[in-house]
Amino acid sequence: LELLDKRNLVIGFDASDRWLATLRESIITLLRSAKRDHRNAFAFAFKHESNPLCSVQPSALASPQIVADDSSKGQDWGWRLYNPAAEFARLGLTEAKDKDGLWRCLNLETHAKLGLPVFAVPAMVTSQHIVDMQNYREMGRLPAVVWCNPRTQATLARAAQPRTTGPVLDELIVDSLRKANPSNSEVIYVAAMGSRRARGYNKAVFICKGAPALEDVRMSFVKLCQAVVSQHRLSACQPDTHSELLPFMADLGAHSNYPERPSWLGMLETSRWLEGVRLLLRDAVVVASCLELKKATVLVTGHTGVDRVASVVALAQLLLDPYYRTMEGFAILIEKEFLSFGHPFSQRLGLSEGPGEQRGEIFVQFLDSVWQIMQQFPTMLQFNERFLQELLESVFSCRFGTFLFDSASERLEAGAHRSTLSVWTHLLHAQARAGHTNPFFESYSDLLTSSSSSSST
Repeated sequence: LELLDKRNLVIGFDASDRWLATLRESIITLLRSAKRDHRNAFAFAFKHESNPLCSVQPSALASPQIVADDSSKGQDWGWRLYNPAAEFARLGLTEAKDKDGLWRCLNLETHAKLGLPVFAVPAMVTSQHIVDMQNYREMGRLPAVVWCNPRTQATLARAAQPRTTGPVLDELIVDSLRKANPSNSEVIYVAAMGSRRARGYNKAVFICKGAPALEDVRMSFVKLCQAVVSQHRLSACQPDTHSELLPFMADLGAHSNYPERPSWLGMLETSRWLEGVRLLLRDAVVVASCLELKKATVLVTGHTGVDRVASVVALAQLLLDPYYRTMEGFAILIEKEFLSFGHPFSQRLGLSEGPGEQRGEIFVQFLDSVWQIMQQFPTMLQFNERFLQELLESVFSCRFGTFLFDSASERLEAGAHRSTLSVWTHLLHAQARAGHTNPFFESYSDLLTSSSSSSST
């Protein structure tokens, strides 16, 4: 197997273990396939009606015990964890909960017809308006309200960048977001993630301009992997084996035949991975501060609205909303901002056949940013580092169907909900919670003013 960091790995399987044999056959089937097909992924073999892998022992797959069947909820409860109607009702963005009649959620019929996630819009926006706006923004991602500040009623919205000069209807929708804010209707802040087409809105202030390109994230992650591999080999090898590191060190600027022991911090800095994390946290802090301190509405836009936009709005909500700092809340946050809005996990993580330029470890960068927040606020998150580690491992392992495919519609078409387990069934199960819980957790309702300085890393 050729790994992400270009190492070759040989794996041996115990033929006497029939479940490891199932894993081996899944890998071979996938490798022999002319085109990568997610239906050959291990997740589909991992869940079987009579498969005892649903309670795998730690020694079997070198991972914590997985107990997929909660007797009180059923094996598939993880797929039902995110209930858009319940979540938007909690946020006060449904007709039943909005006393002033300012907001409404797309009904399920409109959601299914247009292939859009469930989100809130100003009450004056009709379903026909949404249909008319489909061709104006990339992927039909018009301004969608995803969070409401319970203290100020300021809202957070997200969208793809416009394709052309804004039509009157688009300007009307954006302006209605501003006017619907009872605390500050004088201004709307537009966080343009690298977009140059978002100008021209009435009373708009532009913030957070200039974001790393997808290629920058991809190359940064490759160099980070190379740095990790190089440091691991140097710490374990004798001086005369330094030549093994030359292929990795060439990209790090070391061309000597007898390189000195490289500095881990130097290689880490060269990768610019932490710089990307810093910029992500910076933008999230700016967005959260506008919502909380300035009591203003914020619209976050980006190219397709499913990459950096997802990370920024999710991190901002983590800083603002104490519910998203709990285990279930964090899972719902990922479901809402990444999975329902169609973050292309397969393309970005190289899990499917496709052009290499579509690769970029956006979600890995997001999880690293959450870890940085965890270091700054060790008592403010209910989950611990192990929870994040297992979540990251599940993204690449293909044991669960949650992060397979590039959209909710693709997962639905492939029957992932019926044929695979959700990662939340594993991570949030009663027997697993003890190992994922932060024992020092304290509920804190105020804004977390995270520092985006690289020194904190």
